Amino acid sequence: KYASPDEPAHAIKAAANARGEFRGTPHYTDQVPFVGFKVPATLLQGNPACVAFKPAESAACLPLWTTKPGTGEGLTYVGGYPPIYYVLVGVPSLLTTSPTMLLWMRLVSAALSALFLSVAFIMASRVRHARWTVLGVATAASPIVMFLAGMVNPNGFEISAAIALWCCLLALVTSPRERPNRSTVIWTTITAAVFVQVRSLSLLWAAVIGLTILALAGWSRSSALLSRRDVRIGLIAFGMCAEFVVLWILMMGGLEVQDSLRYVDPTASNFEVLRTALRNSLEIKQMIGILGWLDTYLPPWCYVAWETILIALAIGVLLRRDLRTIAVVLALAAAVIAIPTLLIYAKAREHGILGQGRDFLPIAVGVPILGAYAIARRNQFRALISTAAALIGGTIAAVQLAGFVQALHRYRTGVNAPILTYDAPWRPPISPLLAVAAFAVLQVAFLIWWMSLPHVTRRMDAGVSGCDVDAEHLAPAHG
Repeated sequence: KYASPDEPAHAIKAAANARGEFRGTPHYTDQVPFVGFKVPATLLQGNPACVAFKPAESAACLPLWTTKPGTGEGLTYVGGYPPIYYVLVGVPSLLTTSPTMLLWMRLVSAALSALFLSVAFIMASRVRHARWTVLGVATAASPIVMFLAGMVNPNGFEISAAIALWCCLLALVTSPRERPNRSTVIWTTITAAVFVQVRSLSLLWAAVIGLTILALAGWSRSSALLSRRDVRIGLIAFGMCAEFVVLWILMMGGLEVQDSLRYVDPTASNFEVLRTALRNSLEIKQMIGILGWLDTYLPPWCYVAWETILIALAIGVLLRRDLRTIAVVLALAAAVIAIPTLLIYAKAREHGILGQGRDFLPIAVGVPILGAYAIARRNQFRALISTAAALIGGTIAAVQLAGFVQALHRYRTGVNAPILTYDAPWRPPISPLLAVAAFAVLQVAFLIWWMSLPHVTRRMDAGVSGCDVDAEHLAPAHG
């Protein structure tokens, strides 16, 4: 059963791309650039209209899927998106025609996101101030990221890959001479090459991420890294992938968008349109977690807790004495607001107010990651900072668990029913209590691993501005 925004459109494209069908048949309409693909008939059932935008309805209202023989034409409005995510996620549709097809596609999507989130945490643990940097990654991976990762939707994969790219580049520019080792360079290359191919705007987000890290590192460290042969090879590989994406977008119409239902009044002034676009870019709750079809809110305390963490990170950055770090983080925060606002404004009169908070998370996640990294490098108030880190870590785990329970509750009974209802109209493939217990165990395991990380990894203490090491420690590594 389809259970999230745009999932039917993405599932159809995934099944088609996995079969080598990339162009499809255009179906022109006034508002939606539909493309038709031949896909397994099993995917062409289960209209989610009864549950979409109706948080009080459980998933039980959706018709049960049955195995459908043969193929049929499925329409999608994401036909021009780059294919890498869809080819991978669509593989299960080649192996079965049963109703479990969608479940297996979701599992592949979740595995891809889990892979890159794992890369992010591992790379963050290699940064000198590992405990706080890892905490920044955990803050970046908000409940909406987890929700999207479990759906057939490239948005979750894009955000996960973006978090990994931030961490890979940070590990790259903060390493002494013996680092970055070859594996760091390789994973940075793989992550950047994959990330840029996920969605049509991923190339723009990659440029913002790269420029931000370069500004944080400074010219001397950046030039020292660029003199390494393995780094230059990685840049060439990334450039080839970026060129492919540009050609794909130009040839396949990758920037075509579906008209928004939030139309702009033709009589509205440019300032009014810009103000509306700005308001849309400041939807922090969407970046934290509004589940379902933007219809299922987390408990109010979750938003207060997460926003408090973000405010604490911002205050910690502003208390630093390193003007470069402050300037970079503030510039990134400004870009997180300005770039989406301008993109929305540019298309508002033609297509309406486009985009949601989750669409801009690939660059927004850099703010908590860099903020946490910057805080950790304060030598003053070490005990207070350690206590704050423990409180933040526990709060993040609690909010993630609450988000998981709320998503499960929304589909089992609808949000208006008692949360502990046993005889729910709909049941997931495994016991709800077992699922919640497993998720809680994973949160505890993460906290144990995180607490085992040293406050400062074994690195030399030279250099306190911008990054952790001096440029001489990034001298070219040959061979």
